[in-house]
Amino acid sequence: MNLRKFVAPTSHAALKLLRCALGPEAVVLSTRQVGGQCEILALPGDEASRLATAAPAQPPAGANPRRAANAPRPQPLQDWAAGRDATRAPAPGEGAATAWVDARPSRPPQPAESPRPGPVPGPVQAPKPASAQVPVAKPAREAEAPAPLMAELRRLRELVESQGGALTWLQAGHGRPLRADLMRELLGAGFSAWFAREVTGRLPDDYAAERARAWLREAIAKNLRCAPGPESLLEAGGVFALVGPTGVGKTTTTAKLAARCVVRHGAQSLGLISTDTYRIGAQDQLRIYGRILGVPVQVCHDAESLKSALAALAGKRVVLIDTVGMGQRDPRVGEQAGVLDACGARRVLLLNAAAQADSLDEVAQAYGARSCAGAALTKVDEAVTLGGVLDVAIRHRAELQFITTGQRVPEDLHGAAGAFLAHRALRVPPRAWAPRPEEFGLVAAASLAGLATGAPLAR
Repeated sequence: MNLRKFVAPTSHAALKLLRCALGPEAVVLSTRQVGGQCEILALPGDEASRLATAAPAQPPAGANPRRAANAPRPQPLQDWAAGRDATRAPAPGEGAATAWVDARPSRPPQPAESPRPGPVPGPVQAPKPASAQVPVAKPAREAEAPAPLMAELRRLRELVESQGGALTWLQAGHGRPLRADLMRELLGAGFSAWFAREVTGRLPDDYAAERARAWLREAIAKNLRCAPGPESLLEAGGVFALVGPTGVGKTTTTAKLAARCVVRHGAQSLGLISTDTYRIGAQDQLRIYGRILGVPVQVCHDAESLKSALAALAGKRVVLIDTVGMGQRDPRVGEQAGVLDACGARRVLLLNAAAQADSLDEVAQAYGARSCAGAALTKVDEAVTLGGVLDVAIRHRAELQFITTGQRVPEDLHGAAGAFLAHRALRVPPRAWAPRPEEFGLVAAASLAGLATGAPLAR
């Protein structure tokens, strides 16, 4: 096997050496960093094609060797191993596709033995040719590759796609370094590869670094839907139910909104309801806040008691409902939404800014963020990065009503300002789990492989 190794300071320089030595048809087997140098192992294109065609199709057990000798051979895998169609020009990054085929030497076909004529009376007839005696097997049956080879080819295809994504990242970074730097910042801030690709793809080419980063903050803020503040929610009036998973801060946030309402409109304008009958001490916590504010708290155990409580509070300007926390995979989430909608309550979804982005995306889907009256970001002070929760809010087009930054009631309740959130999201401190610069290509390739896209971004 003519295996070649190329070492250069950068991956681009190593690929350039590879193409000069082996041509554009070369097949990359592996890339790695060794002592600050980029090392690439590759095979010439003709060598990879020869290895692909050398893998024999094993006949099934008990098959007639004469049939194996006369059966049609399966089609060679030369075009697949080369990683491109023979009729089109190679696209950028396709020459670095990875392939590996089992190259065990095949046995040369053994000639079929002529049958020995037995003693028969009369003259002995010449034996007929073997091809006339043995019927030719169906080509479709013999053309099937063995299962181990097909499994190996599927594994190679996945490897080719992953390395192709990494090489695309490397080429983009070499051609447009500023755009690659901004994409790296977005990924490090917790944004998804989909969002980073969509935003940086719209960056004007003539922008300098400082102007490009200002443009990036404006782009993030523009795609966030932010309400003027919690006061707008209270001024509009109505029945609002705070919903979300367990531990997201619904009871404390209810107390903060209640305090704001009492300060602006008086205790007589507010009604408080608690439906959290599962968590120990949840009702007592809200009752303590209500006693401080001078507002009684009604406890509801089912849909009928909730309707009765809302009917009794019909004259209130604002009614706040503290609901029971449910995980996003709890089947009762849909039932809760149906009960609240039937009672005329407007749902406000609370998103924990310190939670994982994948979990937040499931929460937004399960609770129907698009159908809610708004959303709020809690525990912003505890979040290391804000990119994940902002990405989810943009993806699901949720309108951010307010954010919370601590446990103080009501001081730690603020309006959701897009400019502040964008600035806070891009201000990422050094982290132990942050990927190194040379690893962002693999991170981007893996993220783009199966990530669902969101709503179209604003221009």
